[in-house]
Amino acid sequence: MRYTVLGTGLMGAAVARALVQAGYEVSAWNRTPGRAAPLAKEGIVLCATVDQALRAGDAVILLLLDRAAAEDALRGHEGLLAGKDVINLMTGLPEEAVELAEATASAGARYLDGAIECYPSDIATEAALINCSGDAQVWSDHNKAIKAVAGRSAFVGTEPGAANVLDAALAGTFHSVALGALCEAFSFLRASGIDPSRPEIALDYWLDFLKEEALGMAKKLEGDEFTTVEATLSVYLAAIRQWRHTMLGVGQRASLMTAHMHNLEIAEAAGCGELGFLSQVTSTSIQRS
Repeated sequence: MRYTVLGTGLMGAAVARALVQAGYEVSAWNRTPGRAAPLAKEGIVLCATVDQALRAGDAVILLLLDRAAAEDALRGHEGLLAGKDVINLMTGLPEEAVELAEATASAGARYLDGAIECYPSDIATEAALINCSGDAQVWSDHNKAIKAVAGRSAFVGTEPGAANVLDAALAGTFHSVALGALCEAFSFLRASGIDPSRPEIALDYWLDFLKEEALGMAKKLEGDEFTTVEATLSVYLAAIRQWRHTMLGVGQRASLMTAHMHNLEIAEAAGCGELGFLSQVTSTSIQRS
């Protein structure tokens, strides 16, 4: 199997290297040729044009900046996609994945969408993850190569946009916001005269606790189990109001804490006060006209 990588920024270059190291024949194209030049010394065939790059591969991996950049690069070359597999690993929207899948099919190619859930430095490790969705047969045909790029990679559904939904939910809503909350906590500690890097802060305790709580909540969610014998949502809300007051008292914005408080207030108003913390998942949707 020959792979063509379009886009050799930090992530594209890492993916191309991983494929070569796994024994695949890899060609690459980059809008700025000079940035891709070092890859030639690592066994990657550099192509001067998109046309040349598309002809060189059986499967095309998209790692350009975004959909607009991909469409611009492929414009006028769609006919060269016929009979090939297109694997889109660019960050994007679920609806864009659906539209790209349709456009790919119109060009006579098969489509697999993917969301890379790691940094370039993690690529080619067993711990790295790419969530893939779309054509199940494309996943079957290429999962060995994809797992050489990211060892924990998985197929998450036949809907082309499924990988992007997971990306927005876990990389965005959970991981990114959680790190933002940690930054907010660190800022609060510093403003209060406490060094957040001190070992007695016990960050490892809270990370272990978070993992235990998160896995437990996921298990409860399987059975829509929202009752609790520990602390009700109203108890959490009362505590959060006090924590927020303490943060505001030392001049902190407490933006994420405030947003969290508002979410719990909405859940309490919806009748979840005597249920567990997890029950707020039933009251987060907005009404659309």
